[in-house]
Formats: sequence, structure tokens, C-alpha cells
Amino acid sequence: MSTSLGNQWMMEIYDCDPHQLERTNTVEDVLVEAARLCKATVISSEFHQFQPHGVSGVVIISESHLAIHTWPERGYAAVDVFTCGVHLRADVAADYIARQFGAKHYQVFELERGRFDENNQPQMSRPVITESVRPVRMVSPFPGPAAVKALS
Repeated sequence: MSTSLGNQWMMEIYDCDPHQLERTNTVEDVLVEAARLCKATVISSEFHQFQPHGVSGVVIISESHLAIHTWPERGYAAVDVFTCGVHLRADVAADYIARQFGAKHYQVFELERGRFDENNQPQMSRPVITESVRPVRMVSPFPGPAAVKALS
């Protein structure tokens, strides 16, 4: 039996509306609302606009953070939802973020962070695929098979 200190959801969001990914205010609003929807306590946020493309930012929550980097020129965003000690509804945040960015599909990998056994010995973590919406097809491994999600 092992326990973990936190959970990390890593999202690969593809075929997004580039206009939704290029505006700092839009990206920040989406991540802050996603944090609220998954029942997190928002502390602060910081976002930066890159030239000529892209936004990076983080929403600090009392439970840890949500972070993003966008590539509007590719219609792609990488998102990280990290929660410590509590199990927030990260699936709600993931679905909301993908829908707000107009994504056609996305992948979610969940990883338990800081895993220890009952004797406080470190345990290896392995990413698992988190099913939150209908799978469409299988894609290349990272590091195991990953289901791509479709949005309807």
C-alpha cells in the first residue's frame, strides 16, 4: 500500500482555436475559472505574453498550481494541473480548458507525485491515462499507450 503527496495532470491539447491561445487575458481567465470549477482555492496568477506568439502562465492555488504554455501558431497548449494532499476535480478543469480553447482533441496523463509505502520508502510513479471524455484513437506511447480524447 502506498500513498502520494499529490497528483499531477499533464494535458496535451491539440487543434485549438489559435485566437484563444494568443491573448494573455483569455488564457488567464480560462485557467482561473478552471481552478474554481475544480473546487480549488485561487491565491494568485501570473501570465506573460511572448512575441511573436505564445502565452505562459501559472495560477497558484492553495492546493498547488495550474500552469500553461501556448503555441497559437500550432494550435497547441501544454497544461499542468498539480494538486497536493486533496483530490480536486482535475477532470472538470481539463474538460473546461480544452472546450474553452476550442480543442478538437486532447490527452491527459495523470501521475501520482511523492509516492511512499507504509515504511516511508519512495515508490516509483507511472503515468496513467485518465478517461474524462470519449476516446477517439490510440497515439504513440508516452511512456505507455495514450488515448486521444475527442470533444463534441
